[in-house]
Amino acid sequence: MVKVLLRNPRREIDVDGPITVHALLQRFELSPETVLVIVGDVRLDDDASVEIRPVISGGDGAEPCLDGRVGAAESTISDGDGGRR
Repeated sequence: MVKVLLRNPRREIDVDGPITVHALLQRFELSPETVLVIVGDVRLDDDASVEIRPVISGGDGAEPCLDGRVGAAESTISDGDGGRR
């Protein structure tokens, strides 16, 4: 049995193995581009394919734009007279 810990909401599910990560993601209807899969120490066979990507996060600190949209805030550099450039 493969123990799978899912977040949001947090739950632990046992899945019959062996199973590939791709098949596991398909089973839970998860896109590989939207999740980070963390696996303990596994053996990589000669025919294995591995992609290593940097973890990118953000969005929590986004400030509203001047027009009210949420996203990257526009420049707030002062021109010295209290105005923005």
